[in-house]
Amino acid sequence: INVGNRNGSTVNITFRAAVAGSSEFSTGRTELVNQASVTSSAASDSDTAMVVVNKDDGGGGGSSSTLDITKQVRNLSENGSFRNTTNADDGDVVEFRIEVENNSSRTANDVKVWDDLPSRLEYVNDSLRIDGDREDEEDFFDAGFDIGNLGSNDSIIITFRAEVDSNSETTLVNTAFADASNTSRVSDEASVVVGDNVEGADVDLVLSKKAFNVTRNTDATSQSAQPGDIIRYTLTIENKGNAKATNFIVEDNINDINQLAILEQFGDAVFNGTSLKWPSMTINADSKIEKTFTVRVRSTPLSKNDCTMSNTYGNTVNINVACVSGGFTAPPTGNTTTLSLIFALSTMGSAFTIRKYKHVILQKFMGSAITK
Repeated sequence: INVGNRNGSTVNITFRAAVAGSSEFSTGRTELVNQASVTSSAASDSDTAMVVVNKDDGGGGGSSSTLDITKQVRNLSENGSFRNTTNADDGDVVEFRIEVENNSSRTANDVKVWDDLPSRLEYVNDSLRIDGDREDEEDFFDAGFDIGNLGSNDSIIITFRAEVDSNSETTLVNTAFADASNTSRVSDEASVVVGDNVEGADVDLVLSKKAFNVTRNTDATSQSAQPGDIIRYTLTIENKGNAKATNFIVEDNINDINQLAILEQFGDAVFNGTSLKWPSMTINADSKIEKTFTVRVRSTPLSKNDCTMSNTYGNTVNINVACVSGGFTAPPTGNTTTLSLIFALSTMGSAFTIRKYKHVILQKFMGSAITK
């Protein structure tokens, strides 16, 4: 078709075609490729489109299998977990995970899987694994790796690693593909977000705290602490997001603990009389950090009205303390009636002794006077 002279404009051409009858095709998958070309006095170009025809083999249950593909990535340098998107810096090593599954009742024939690794993600040699077995990557990033047939509800898992080669903020999208001779092509992607403050990056911090009685080798909340016991507190900060948390400061108010215990060890933290404060730090995505400090239970508590050390960091930890100094401690057995009776009898006995002693002195004095 001659469309004449065109300067900075677009021409759209459409037409329709009917797929031939079943007798014209072999059983399984047939690819019909249609090519369009354009030429001019200045240049020429072409492009293709494909129609896939699947013919049933007569066994019932549909004409083709159905493949599913799932792709995820994790930052190995930061010990991250697999997710759709991960955050990384220049030089970090990431690992991709591809799962291909045949979720139909028919066998997927001649399954092929390949990956479109973008620039600035450099493949790490000898890292390709299929169901844990080392494989040659020669065709995986090109024509595709031949898996063979994949039975009904069977799956394979492919992993490989790549190093980030970018010192600028960007998002690197990696796409994996799979198809078979009797199914359509499927694809899925995973992204590596390079740099800080990139759209889509997320910081999700979870704070928690626990305490352990080192002296008694038990969870500090399970029994009362005794004077002199050493208690070790552990603060945990977990970043469940896909971006690193920068300049994060761990600070814990231990004023209530200080009433019943003496601060012993606290690493590189600074104690200002009320709180412990550690230097700012970076918490990578999908990772966590821990900070610890220890205290020794006081023999004489500063607070005689409260015998529980309470502290909150994400969750609240309450530790009961046996306050044996600075107040009355009841005997381990007996009720209040018995205690009152014992105290009353003790008081009566003391009074009787005093009266008897005074009577003897009086008799002796009077006797002396009568004699004289």
